[in-house]
Amino acid sequence: MAGNQQQQQQRKGKWSPDEDNLLRSLVAQYSVDGEDIDWFILEQNFNGMRDSKQIRERWVNHLNPSIKKRKFNDSEIKIIEDECSKHKFKWAKIAKKIPNSTPLMVKNFYNNRLKKKNKPNRKQNNPSTTMPIITLNNFN
Repeated sequence: MAGNQQQQQQRKGKWSPDEDNLLRSLVAQYSVDGEDIDWFILEQNFNGMRDSKQIRERWVNHLNPSIKKRKFNDSEIKIIEDECSKHKFKWAKIAKKIPNSTPLMVKNFYNNRLKKKNKPNRKQNNPSTTMPIITLNNFN
C-alpha cells in the first residue's frame, strides 16, 4: 500500500526550475566529474516526488553540461546512418561514437529525419490514389 501511495505522489511531466537546480547541486555533491552517480541516493532528496529513473533521464538527456544541443554535422549523420545499419537501434552504443550527444538525441534525429528519408513515398505506391485505365470496347 505504501508503494502505491508513493507512486500517486510522484510528479510526472515538466520539471520545475527548482527541481532542475536541486538536481544540479546533488550531482555536484554526490558525483566525481558527473560520473558514478547513485541515482537512488539522489531520489531520496526529492522526497518521493521523482523516482531514480526520472532523475537519471533528466540529467543524462537534458541537464548534463557536456551535452551540446545542436544539429548533427555531415560526418555525424554518416556515423548514425552506418551504425544504424550495423547495430540497428542501439542508441547508447551509437551515441558513444558522437561526442557530446545522448542516446535520446540520436534516436530523435533518426526518427525525425533518417526514418522519413528511408520511408517509401506512399502516394507514389498507393494503388488507391491512382486511377485505373479502362479500355471500353464498342463504345459509341
